[in-house]
Amino acid sequence: MRGRRILVVTPFAPAREAPHGGSRIVAETLQQLATRHRVALLTLHGHGEPATDPALSAVLDHVEEVERRPIGRSTRRLLAERGRVAAIARRDPPWVVGSEVAEARRALPRLVRAWRPDVVQFEFLAMARYASAVGETRPATVLVHHDAAPDGRDAPTSAWARHARRALTSVDALVVFSEEDRRRSVGLGPERIHVIRPGIDLPPPAEGPGRGIVFVGSFAHAPNLEAALRLAREIHPRVRSRLPDAELTLVGADPPAGLAGLPGVVATGRVADAAAFVNAAAVVAAPLASGAGVRIKVLDALARGRPLVATTRAVEGLELVDGEHALVRDDDAAFADALVALLDDPTARGRVGAAGRAWAQSNLSWDAVLDRYDLLYGEVTGG
Repeated sequence: MRGRRILVVTPFAPAREAPHGGSRIVAETLQQLATRHRVALLTLHGHGEPATDPALSAVLDHVEEVERRPIGRSTRRLLAERGRVAAIARRDPPWVVGSEVAEARRALPRLVRAWRPDVVQFEFLAMARYASAVGETRPATVLVHHDAAPDGRDAPTSAWARHARRALTSVDALVVFSEEDRRRSVGLGPERIHVIRPGIDLPPPAEGPGRGIVFVGSFAHAPNLEAALRLAREIHPRVRSRLPDAELTLVGADPPAGLAGLPGVVATGRVADAAAFVNAAAVVAAPLASGAGVRIKVLDALARGRPLVATTRAVEGLELVDGEHALVRDDDAAFADALVALLDDPTARGRVGAAGRAWAQSNLSWDAVLDRYDLLYGEVTGG
């Protein structure tokens, strides 16, 4: 017998091989939750996006995908999607506007009545407003807040901050990934705020010395876009001035414009398997200067044993030792120096990569993550 009934609501279909970390970590979390609980999924699905992982669907009790269609200009479509029109009028962030889908608002209370979950769990702040649509039975509601500063701007007047103040009052509890995120979230909505860092399925360690520098991320996410441009335009030229053959590969859909022709820079666009590029890299770079939450790209590099150079913001919420588990540098010159040092020294790469993987083995256990979710579910259901 498995424990509670958990209905999870997501803005995109979870997929373990997705090119962006959010989709991957949601897929892995659901697969693990299903070992202890009965889990159902309601997800939005845009045209051309990957569908829910078949292997994940096989372990869930129910999977329902709702198409996220463009709003169009016809009177009928505008009336049908008046919630999205209202979100535009409120000047909600574009991701919130795109995630406001009338059919999903109808599907959620219908599924709650039919499946009778103990907890409805919303993934990502963009989905928090759906908590007001769960229906009269009113199961407990939880929001997993993946990024306490989604657009990299913490100002109280930002669109995301306004959305958070309106939306978070509708949920019973909040999950964040770090103590820093918890401090940012105090006073925004629910009193229950649990810090539950994501676990990760440890893959086999990457083999061989690798080649070049790799950055992985969804470029629709502003902090990733900023980091990729900084890496390509400011940091990589410093590396190339000392290692003329050094190559930088930016992996992810919709790469930033203006990179064509930059020496030693390749932007792959959407790929089927981002992990293959991490496994083939000599060094993984994460020069993030904004955003919040635990970065899946960082956890993945550590788990695969690839040496990591990252900013303080990129490793926020992790207890990594600079110089042992990763090289942590914040200004462009120091970041470039660290990349050169690792590219030029295979022994140092092996040492840092091995220490990072050992840290991942000790700190990213799914058992501990699931225990914390069980505690949260017990609190919000009174069990």
